[in-house]
Amino acid sequence: MKHGAQTKLSARCNVTATTIHDLLSGRRSASFPLAKRIAETTGSDPMIWLRGGGTPEERQAAVEAWASHQNDDAQATVTDD
Repeated sequence: MKHGAQTKLSARCNVTATTIHDLLSGRRSASFPLAKRIAETTGSDPMIWLRGGGTPEERQAAVEAWASHQNDDAQATVTDD
């Protein structure tokens, strides 16, 4: 996964990029408020961000899907101009 997506997600969720990296690698789990923020941002289920709720692969897939959607939106904006 590109680190740019992690950085953008961390900015949107008001956490450090290290926190996002640790969540994606499975080194840590999110608190419920953070899981909810990430889920709302990425359009994923908050349960995957909580301990025992999801695998690192599920978390990475959620962020990759979100990042892809962000790129699609950016390209549409450029194309629409």
